Amino acid sequence: MLQATDHVTFDSWNINILSAELLETGSAIAMKDHGTRKANIASTPLSWENDIVNPIIGDALTVYFE
Repeated sequence: MLQATDHVTFDSWNINILSAELLETGSAIAMKDHGTRKANIASTPLSWENDIVNPIIGDALTVYFE
């Protein structure tokens, strides 16, 4: 990102979102070193919405950092 924001929107297509989380810095290294199930990773739940923009070209998945 080039500037601070309170949300990010992704192009998505036919996916089911179960949750969105903000992981702490260094989480990728912990998952690599210990595995995703064994690493102790703190996270913050995020709100999100999936808007159907066009059934032919895809949806807009917006994740909010609030």
